[in-house]
Amino acid sequence: METGAMTAKIGKTFFVFTDKDLFLVSESEYKEIRQNEEGRVFLKGKYLLDRETSDVAIVICIVCHGEAAPEDLISPLCRQMHFVLCRECIEYLKKRTGKIEVVCPYCSENKGDEMCQEEILGAVVSLMSRKTFLYLDMKPELEVEAVMRLTRETKVVLSNVWVYDALFFRLMSRTTVVVRDKITILRKDNMPYVLSLDPAWAPKHPEICFSECTKEETEQIRANMEMLPENRTPISPWKIRRKGKEIRALLRFWACVDESSESVFLKFPEKNSKKETLGEGNNSLWIGKVEKLSLYNRAMEVLPKLKFHEENEMSGLKLRAAIPRCVAEIHKMENKSIWIGKTRKLELKGYAIQIFPKLGFHKENMVEEIYLCSDSLEQIAGIVEMENNSIWVGRVKKLELHGYAIQIFPRLGFHEENVIEKLSLDSYDSEYIAEILRAESNSVWIWKVKCLDLCACAIQILPNLGIHGEYAVDELALNVGYLGYISGILGVENNSVWIGRVRKLRLEDYAITILPKLRFHKENVMEELVLDANEPEHISGMLGMENNSIWIGKVKALNLIRHANRIRHKLSFTPREPNTRE
Repeated sequence: METGAMTAKIGKTFFVFTDKDLFLVSESEYKEIRQNEEGRVFLKGKYLLDRETSDVAIVICIVCHGEAAPEDLISPLCRQMHFVLCRECIEYLKKRTGKIEVVCPYCSENKGDEMCQEEILGAVVSLMSRKTFLYLDMKPELEVEAVMRLTRETKVVLSNVWVYDALFFRLMSRTTVVVRDKITILRKDNMPYVLSLDPAWAPKHPEICFSECTKEETEQIRANMEMLPENRTPISPWKIRRKGKEIRALLRFWACVDESSESVFLKFPEKNSKKETLGEGNNSLWIGKVEKLSLYNRAMEVLPKLKFHEENEMSGLKLRAAIPRCVAEIHKMENKSIWIGKTRKLELKGYAIQIFPKLGFHKENMVEEIYLCSDSLEQIAGIVEMENNSIWVGRVKKLELHGYAIQIFPRLGFHEENVIEKLSLDSYDSEYIAEILRAESNSVWIWKVKCLDLCACAIQILPNLGIHGEYAVDELALNVGYLGYISGILGVENNSVWIGRVRKLRLEDYAITILPKLRFHKENVMEELVLDANEPEHISGMLGMENNSIWIGKVKALNLIRHANRIRHKLSFTPREPNTRE
């Protein structure tokens, strides 16, 4: 669990989760504690005087040295409450033109720091609590009269309610949770009111994500899952095969879909149902339609077990794996055997790229963006051995490849009518693109691309790309900040790198130096040529060239920025008026 305090509200009661404890605070008490606009925490002086571990007889303000009465509100400077500020001094310090920072001389925390104030909040409610709740029936109208502590022995009953996941999983890790009938788990980052019986609170689509928990929280979650509340099916009769940090992730996936509201909810399966055991086989866990799905590291192991609605369409699917074992089992599966359906955005990072061929997409799927990133050759092992065009992508608007992921570009297969709005290739080491560099010139077919963006070392594969002869690229953007990144392409002959038709060409920094190497279609008319050199050395190698020696064809608009102006006379082109027609 994170440090500081997490706060949620139900009815007129606040739930305050600290590092180790959970408290219920009445609305009136909470407003008194957090009455300051700057988020400062207050409590009455009597609580400091009543501390069992304290021999303090009086409470004195660190600024005015005034003694605080038992009912006076004071603000601690640290969670140990070594020193305090009275309200009068807080107002005085706020009005001063010269700001003075008052901190506890014994602690390193900054009193103005938001996290420090959250830690102080946890210490304050802990000090104010006098009673322990042993039974709590969670209802939207929940109300308490004082600060109450909840422990692992506290029985929290949830029945036919909507509850947000952040609160649910904290209750699971801190208390004894009893679920009756059905509860609906929703996700909401900011929780003004976190429990409601009104279906209008449900989002249009569910969003599933993962988080980690401590060893102690894991033990409590496991205990909640293994118990049999009131002769009902336990919350998790799953034969759990994962440990520790994955337990919370598993809880999130014991879910079904309410077809009327399309919200993820948790419910007990029928007795002796095969769905009682997570992991009985692939496609064994029905989750229906999901808006977003993010699986990181070991959580990816659950992907084959998920069964989506055949018309499922996600706005985003993110898969990330830092170690090989995260995808080891998936790697053994047949290609296209994990049905995804439709997704508007796909992100694969690390070893997750290896399972790309295993994913099955709807034949009419239009992907708005695919993002692939790999920083080692091992992460794309297997894929680089596949035949070209063997990984079906279909239609995609934006494709972004980073690092070693560039090497799998030839393996991607696109719909014959697909036009990529933007293709971005980014690499900062020639090793990342070694295989493509070994390919023959113009052999890596990129079909139809409106905007081609090559950065750093990726520029060196330009001669290897096969650009459609009659198709005009709307924009070609090349950017490199280190001359060594393009040493290879600088060694080729002038006018040898086929570009074809391009409407706008933008070269930045050292990328300008490859301009003489480019060869355009003889009928090409460039709408705009932009050369932007941020430093003198970016064009210093071209200053010795003869005037009018760099032929760039027909150009409507020439835009030379900063130091690029110094090579104006080296360029040779046929000016065309913006309204000139072919």
